Amino acid sequence: MERGAAFQIGALLLLTCLAVSRVHCVPLANSQAQVLLDCQKAWNTTIEGWKVGGDCRKASNVTCDAQGMITEISLNYNSLSGSLPASIGKLWKLRILELNTNNLTGSIPATIGNLQYLNSLDLSYNSFTGTIPDSISKLTNLGFL
Repeated sequence: MERGAAFQIGALLLLTCLAVSRVHCVPLANSQAQVLLDCQKAWNTTIEGWKVGGDCRKASNVTCDAQGMITEISLNYNSLSGSLPASIGKLWKLRILELNTNNLTGSIPATIGNLQYLNSLDLSYNSFTGTIPDSISKLTNLGFL
């Protein structure tokens, strides 16, 4: 085998290994992890893997993209109580937010309107009070409410 071809194969293998290893450990972006910590505090609970610098794959009930941005939170039937923190609006890449059948209270924060990619929002069977914020009209990708 020519030396140039061997180098190209080696470089290809190295790039493949780097790509695969990146998939195995995706750290939560710090801003995203902080929102999860805010949620834990508001709900007076601890959820496995929800920490700053944690591996997104190990964060229970959360899905992230390759950049560590949260795209899904699914915490149905978890007996969560407390309010939905305003910082939830910082999860701008969130596509799915499922918090149904818990004991969440208070009002839905206006920052929910910042979730521009949200296509599924399920807050049913909770005890939210107040009006639905006008900002929810900004959720133009919403297909399920």
